[in-house]
Amino acid sequence: MFSVVKFKSDSSVQVVPSSWLNIDKNKCKYPPGPNVNIINVVKKCTAAKPAWPYLPVKFFKSSGKF
Repeated sequence: MFSVVKFKSDSSVQVVPSSWLNIDKNKCKYPPGPNVNIINVVKKCTAAKPAWPYLPVKFFKSSGKF
């Protein structure tokens, strides 16, 4: 499952695996650094790593398809 979120820090909108969201859907784990191919990581629903920071988000909607 995927979710559409808006990151509060820069107002960017992104599709992320729903598993990256916390239970309240107001924070999202996100891979740090510019060397991550985010589209591939998201499409594969890669599990969030413990070292990834939680970033504040506004949750919009979930979907079963990318």
